[in-house]
Amino acid sequence: SSPVYWKGFGDNPCALCSLQPANPVFFVLGAGLVVLGAWRGWINGEETLLGAGLLLIPYLLRGYDMGMTGQGRFVGAVVPMYLALGNLLARWPPAASFALLGASAFCLGLYAAMFGAGYFFV
Repeated sequence: SSPVYWKGFGDNPCALCSLQPANPVFFVLGAGLVVLGAWRGWINGEETLLGAGLLLIPYLLRGYDMGMTGQGRFVGAVVPMYLALGNLLARWPPAASFALLGASAFCLGLYAAMFGAGYFFV
């Protein structure tokens, strides 16, 4: 009955094929990478403040009333997150890094194909 329930945003066949349930996951992963990068010393204080600010601005201003819609694209602009992710992937075994990158490439291709087919994305 929630107005932001993911099935209310179009005719996507499953939750994996919809960005609606993925938006909060992207936000949590982005925040986790910024925290991990700060904790491990991969990003400095200024980068940590930038990452936290870039995450908190859309979350505090529009997160509740939009039901976290669009948080995935806001997280994509958090540059310090990529510094932490690069450090993390460099420390993982190559097979695990390639598996994560392969899964990310699959999701990118899936979302691009569904966008091209006319499915609603936010």
